[in-house]
Amino acid sequence: MTTMAQEQKSSVSSLNITLGELVVFINWMQLAQRALEQGRCLPEAPNLGPGEIRKWVELIHKQEEVIQRREASQRALEGNLAAQEKQLAPALSMMCENLATLYESLGHTDKAQAVRSKASGFQVD
Repeated sequence: MTTMAQEQKSSVSSLNITLGELVVFINWMQLAQRALEQGRCLPEAPNLGPGEIRKWVELIHKQEEVIQRREASQRALEGNLAAQEKQLAPALSMMCENLATLYESLGHTDKAQAVRSKASGFQVD
């Protein structure tokens, strides 16, 4: 039966990370945290040779890129939706006005007024 300390030691040794690399990574993470809190991009990756820490930094950069693409896509979709709402609003308003006029011509002024009051809620800025 292996102890927890032995398991941790074997997993750490399999990572093959030096203390210097770990310090560089921690410093980079502190810079990255400040940058993200201020809405800026991640700092340049530290100059590391191939290894686990470099993979961690690259993974974090890739995740930031994914987030930025999603945010850009969301902004584009929201802009498209707003443009479509502006385009649809006049047609919807005209349809409601025509329906209200039809109700009035049939003598249903109460229904015409209800349609007009609902139509006022469809206004898009």
